Amino acid sequence: MTAPVRQTALAWLRDDALPLWHRLGWDAKSGGFVERLTADGLPDLEAPRRVRVQMRQIYVYASAAHERLYGPAEKLALDTLDFLLTRCRPKGATAGFAHLTDSRGQVTDAKIDAYDQAFALLALAAVYRMNGDVQVRALIDAELSFIDAQIAETATGLWLEGVPTSLPRRQNPQMHAFEAFLALYEATDDADY
Repeated sequence: MTAPVRQTALAWLRDDALPLWHRLGWDAKSGGFVERLTADGLPDLEAPRRVRVQMRQIYVYASAAHERLYGPAEKLALDTLDFLLTRCRPKGATAGFAHLTDSRGQVTDAKIDAYDQAFALLALAAVYRMNGDVQVRALIDAELSFIDAQIAETATGLWLEGVPTSLPRRQNPQMHAFEAFLALYEATDDADY
């Protein structure tokens, strides 16, 4: 990417995208980010919410905070992480994340999807890179222990589709797991990743 193109992209991210999703996407009443904006550019406050969207927003805002692109980014990343940890787990679970919530942040699909878990690791890596918090590192270790015990296939090392396991097998969870492990290594400099 050439320097002018990079600067244009960073300016759009800093001046347009991050403020827009902060202003319209963050649900101050129920917590977390809305799933989408309507065609009129308004937040769709009634749409169900994929938990993966929360994880992606954590990644985006934690990365923006790390790069000092947007002043409120760290708070948004941490507020969304709090929402994720307190509202997006299956009932009684201390590891693994549910698939879907309603618009009020109540879990409506407690399926543990490998695709979602890869994004959880990516989000946690970004937060750890942002602040180096030992509690976040402990969350990473707990999620990895859960994945190893519940999702990783012993024979191949690949991930099953989730809990409960299902078919068909998908490429995306494996691809995003690879991406997450690269981010974990970059954030921690731990060769185990």
